[in-house]
Amino acid sequence: MSRKSVSVQSLANEASVDVDEVLVTSWDLGIDHVMNAESMISHGDARHLRVSLGVATRANLRSQVYWENLLGLSALELRNFLSDQGVTMSERASKIPPGGVSRLKAEARGRGVDPLKGNTEIAPLKFPVGPGRAFTEERQEPSDDDIESRFTWRSIGHERPLRFLSTQEVTDIHFALVRDFQNSDDPISPPGIKSEDLLNSAIFRPQTTFGETPKYPTVETGRPLAVRHRLWR
Repeated sequence: MSRKSVSVQSLANEASVDVDEVLVTSWDLGIDHVMNAESMISHGDARHLRVSLGVATRANLRSQVYWENLLGLSALELRNFLSDQGVTMSERASKIPPGGVSRLKAEARGRGVDPLKGNTEIAPLKFPVGPGRAFTEERQEPSDDDIESRFTWRSIGHERPLRFLSTQEVTDIHFALVRDFQNSDDPISPPGIKSEDLLNSAIFRPQTTFGETPKYPTVETGRPLAVRHRLWR
């Protein structure tokens, strides 16, 4: 791996998700060598993972349009803000000049916006145009109902008692399918488990929790992820 490689744990921290989410997304993209938090991911694969995880890439962070959309600014307001921060950006420029990205990140964080993942609840900024202009910001304090709704875990589908498949049951299903399709035009070949570790991880993923709260409390979210992510054949 090159010096630009990143670990699974680093990407999880960057995307504000758990390691399991990065692992499953990696497998879904065909990045099969990652096994745990310490596994290293190449620069190219990390770029694809950032996109899938909803994290801004370096190209995004250098883009004028990205910051206009993130902060709700016009092109003129963005240039004025950077100018007030000591960063000059010409009218024809489409990329943020050196030093501008760090200042825009700091501004986003100051407004409660994650600069890498974005936030649609952005209060507009107002920039008086002309000599002596000053940077002002309008904020609206969230109500108690707004705060409660943001931290309420919403389930997809209908909650009901669930029985999760065991590793042996999933393996039995696999070999039953092998037998069913062995004489077809599209047999399962080669049959067998690709990786016991990946299979176990996928099977037990629907049973993970946040404390005592299930992460996947419904059939719609708790379906066997081994099939979805092709962890066994």
